[in-house]
Amino acid sequence: IAGAVMLSALLRKDVAFRRSIGTAAAISLPVALVGVLGYGYGNAGGDWQRILHQYDWLAVLGLTIPAFICTRFGVRLGLRLPVARLRRLFSGLVGALAVVVLAKAVLLA
Repeated sequence: IAGAVMLSALLRKDVAFRRSIGTAAAISLPVALVGVLGYGYGNAGGDWQRILHQYDWLAVLGLTIPAFICTRFGVRLGLRLPVARLRRLFSGLVGALAVVVLAKAVLLA
């Protein structure tokens, strides 16, 4: 979701769509790392030694490795598809995520 927010801001500043996607993706990694470390630091009571025990590292690997593999596919696809089609795909993805978030909010309320 942070990437979608960043992408929207870049597009409002007239940055090219492909460059906006790349910039948003590149910025998302450090933002996510800071969030994860901050969460771990807070749950560890400020003790940096206990941070490593806050996470399920098998789950981390299970999410990270496929993300690295799929990144190559995404970059190739993004370079081959016309910008108009990329825009439609991205808006569909953001719309689908919005539906899922709203459905969870309604079902869990």
